[in-house]
Amino acid sequence: MPQRLAAGGSIRALSEIAIAARRHPAPYPRLVDIEGRMVLNGVYLLDTDRAAEFAGIVQQLTGEHAGLQADVSGPWPPYSFVDPQGS
Repeated sequence: MPQRLAAGGSIRALSEIAIAARRHPAPYPRLVDIEGRMVLNGVYLLDTDRAAEFAGIVQQLTGEHAGLQADVSGPWPPYSFVDPQGS
């Protein structure tokens, strides 16, 4: 449960500096090479000049919550930010 609470706080903190944000479902555990559970699978569209700030927030959040790991990658293609429901 603490990881879910940390993920909720992470979503808010990261979304505040993003132009757009999307949360995707976690991949099926057997299809990815990670230990533990993925509690947040999010993509964030950023201004280039805010990328370092974004990475700093991720580092701070993972430092505050033992047991959490974060992978920051990208850039991601624009379709990552399309709402599949069309709303």
